[in-house]
Amino acid sequence: MKVALIQSKVSSDRAGNLRRAAASVRAARAAGAGLAVFSELHATRYFCQVEDPAAFDGAEPIPGPYTEALSEMARANGLVLVGSLFEHCAPGLAYNTAVVFERDGKLAGRYRKMHIPDDPGYYEKFYFAPGDLGFTPIATSAGRLGVLVCWDQWYPEAARLMTLAGAEMLIYPTAIGWDPRDAAGEKIRQREAWMTIQRAHAVANGVPVLSVNRVGREPDPAGGAGIKFWGHSFAAGCQGELLAEAGEKAAALLIVDLDRTRTESVRRIWPFLRDRRVDAYAGLTRRYGPPPRQPSIPPHLPPPPSHLPPPPSTLHPPPSTSHLPPPPSTLHPPPSTPHLPPSSRPASRPRRGIALLVALLLTTLVGTVALAAVTHAGANLRWGRAMRTQTELRATLRAVVSGALSVSNATLTGSSRLSPGGTTVTLQAARVDVEVLPAALRPETPSGDNTAFWRIKAQAQRESSSAALQTIVQRPRQGGAARVLAWVER
Repeated sequence: MKVALIQSKVSSDRAGNLRRAAASVRAARAAGAGLAVFSELHATRYFCQVEDPAAFDGAEPIPGPYTEALSEMARANGLVLVGSLFEHCAPGLAYNTAVVFERDGKLAGRYRKMHIPDDPGYYEKFYFAPGDLGFTPIATSAGRLGVLVCWDQWYPEAARLMTLAGAEMLIYPTAIGWDPRDAAGEKIRQREAWMTIQRAHAVANGVPVLSVNRVGREPDPAGGAGIKFWGHSFAAGCQGELLAEAGEKAAALLIVDLDRTRTESVRRIWPFLRDRRVDAYAGLTRRYGPPPRQPSIPPHLPPPPSHLPPPPSTLHPPPSTSHLPPPPSTLHPPPSTPHLPPSSRPASRPRRGIALLVALLLTTLVGTVALAAVTHAGANLRWGRAMRTQTELRATLRAVVSGALSVSNATLTGSSRLSPGGTTVTLQAARVDVEVLPAALRPETPSGDNTAFWRIKAQAQRESSSAALQTIVQRPRQGGAARVLAWVER
């Protein structure tokens, strides 16, 4: 498909600018182009060099005189046309808007510039509100066009979001230039950076990029140095290669032949979209600084699968601690000092203070040891009470397999005793690493039942007294062996 990039030199004569624009569209069509792109705000000089409330008189609604003119250009020449205007939305509210017209002259869509600069000579925040239409490609007969505007070209996020939404090419109507007072080396660095960032968008996203600038010096209405727009409109291919480039001194019409199948072939060898770590980009939503650290799950404690029953906290309330010994403060009350008659009291106050200090230290030591012992005993009681031999667990599951036991309405908690409850067989243990029902004990299963395995290999590393290994045994709806599933909850 052939596309046309219309690099224009803009005068103060709006009507003359639109006449030259129409002539360029006719020339583009004569050259076989099916898509033509204008530069940013090409119908007038770049008025954002100063903050002037009177400039709002140049804003117009959609539809309006400018969009009607572009609609006629598109219809008369039978091509898709991308233009740019100062859109009036409401009193005091305006946007820097790109519009796209189909070959029949109908409005295919619009994009409102999202990133608004506010730099010397580019006081756009005074005039334009940030765009509110998001990064949405515009579907046309020439493809899905990812239309962005000027300052957007410095943001890889905008190019990426347009691409992820299905854009087949990125298009940047632009108005950018030098301060004439800049040194020659600085001018070159700025222009090269401008081209490099956009060519990088082509590489990173595997789509062609069309960037259309204006050209020529435009004076500052306030009497300043003005802006020398540097031209150099260009088209880049899917690997960032330059397909065509205009000069910096004159208006130009670039005709570029785009291969719309290149995106597919390039992305097959450079699968950047495939390899994106979308789970690690939360920090992109912050203005600056690292994102807050997320709690990590240890490798040996995976989260429970979503298809399993609720966690055990809802199936089994935490065990009562009423059977535990009382805390150390009640087991070992601090020794009391007997009341001594005056004749038997120590005569020296320092000695009595030292004795009291020693007694206090001994009491603290005894209490600490007792507390540790009780805590350890309680943990062992909670965990050790449920520790049963692997033989007992095997016997229980073997009974389930043989049909001797039904787990549809019973719960095994810490022993082989069955009691009414949910559909869970629970083994509480400080650490479990067992193989249940090896191959010799596996029952015969119907052909094709690939869920008939009887293997539990799970670990529960004791990190708190509430940790428990949950072993779920489910019987199939229609014959065959039961399915054994497991999860660990911290």
